[in-house]
Amino acid sequence: MGADNAIFDIPPAAHLAWIGSTDPEQFRRVGRRYRRFLVEDTGLAPGHLLLDIGCGTGRIAIALADLLRPPGGYVGFDVWRGGIDWCRREIGSRRPDFTFVHADLAEPHLNPGGTVPVADWRFPVADGSVDRALALSVFTHLDGPTTRHYLRELARALKPDGRALVTVFLIDSAAAAYLREWPDGPERLAGDRAPLTMRFGKDLFTAWDPAALDGAAAACGLVVLSRELGDWCGRPPVRADRPHHQDHLILARPSARP
Repeated sequence: MGADNAIFDIPPAAHLAWIGSTDPEQFRRVGRRYRRFLVEDTGLAPGHLLLDIGCGTGRIAIALADLLRPPGGYVGFDVWRGGIDWCRREIGSRRPDFTFVHADLAEPHLNPGGTVPVADWRFPVADGSVDRALALSVFTHLDGPTTRHYLRELARALKPDGRALVTVFLIDSAAAAYLREWPDGPERLAGDRAPLTMRFGKDLFTAWDPAALDGAAAACGLVVLSRELGDWCGRPPVRADRPHHQDHLILARPSARP
C-alpha cells in the first residue's frame, strides 16, 4: 500500500491548527515529506522501531502506517494530551504496534497542570531500543537545559548506530541577517547563542550557534553525521526537489562510546 493512501482519517481542524497545519492536504504533504527524509537520510526500514519525539496529532504516524511493521513499530509522545488521546483512539486502537504516550511535563504554556519536572522525564522506551528517531519542530521550541536533557535521553534510547533526524534553527550569516530585523534582534544576537531564545505567547523560538549545538550533542554521546539547511530565514533550498523549512541534523549514537 502506497504512502499516499488514506489509511486513517485526518484529525479535526482544531488539531491541525494546534500543530500549524493549514489544511488536510498540507498535513498529509508534510507527513509524506518527512517519511521520505527518514527513509533517505536515516535509512528507516519496515522492521525498525521509530521514536517520534513530539508526535502531536499523528502526522508522522499516519504517514508511516503502511511502512512500519513488526518486529518494528512506532512510539510517539507529546505534552499535548488532546493529540495523544486522538492518536490512541484513531490509530493505536487499530495498530497495536503503534504506541502513544502523554508526557505530563510541568510546562505551563503547553501542558498546564503537568506534574513531571522536565529533568525527570524519561523517553518512554528502553535503553538502546530505538533504531530511528524523529524530532520535528521540537528542538526549535526548547530552552538550553531542556535541549540538553532531550539529547541525553535520545542517546540513551538509540541503539548503537541508531540515527535521528532532528529539526533545528541554526544561526549562520543568513540567519543572523534575518534575525537582526526582529524586535530586539541585535541585542539577542549579541548575547548567548547556546541557545538564543525569544518567546511569542505559548511558543518559545530557539536558535543555536552550530558549533555550540554540535558540542552539546557530543557531550551527550551523539555525533552529527550531516547538516542540511532549510529556507526559514530566506535561504534558497539546498535541493529543489526536497525543500524544507527548518534546518536538519542527522544525529547518531556511535557503535562504541567515546
